[in-house]
Amino acid sequence: VYVALACCAGTLLTSSMAAYAFARLRFPGRDALFLVYLATLMVPRQVTLIPNFILFRVAGLIDTRMSLILTGIFTAYGTFLLRQFFLGLPRETFEAARIDGANSWAIFWRIAVPLTRPASEHKPQGGSHLPRNCRRRPDHRGHFAEVKDEMGDGPGNAAKGRKRQKPPVADALGHRAAEGCHP
Repeated sequence: VYVALACCAGTLLTSSMAAYAFARLRFPGRDALFLVYLATLMVPRQVTLIPNFILFRVAGLIDTRMSLILTGIFTAYGTFLLRQFFLGLPRETFEAARIDGANSWAIFWRIAVPLTRPASEHKPQGGSHLPRNCRRRPDHRGHFAEVKDEMGDGPGNAAKGRKRQKPPVADALGHRAAEGCHP
């Protein structure tokens, strides 16, 4: 729970700050930098796996919760989503705050962040980018172990000869339509 909450809060913080900068602040190369940032969505996670491991090994963060948090708080998707939201807000609101004497930081915290509540409620997806059987959590000793998924087919269940449990949706519908949806 700690890792999920920290990832969620960190994602909202970093994505909203970057999105506000890309949407409302003017600086040279802003649009080109945003396109490069957006292009990182096309890079698969497997490509960054080894560089991230080397980086965390050098920093001494192997097998720590901080390494899980740091890999999850910087997302181009969240920045893109919130940038589009900031661009949809009326420019007059920000201009009025500027006339009243607010600087960029005050406008961000007092106007932009409270207005992003609808978009921020959509973004938190702590760990949902990971496949079901690859999610890990620390056990009582602080070591990380695989988490069994909700279908009961976690690691080792297939080796023990256990059958896959029937999805509850299939029972509710009275037929087997939901069984083909799961890998």
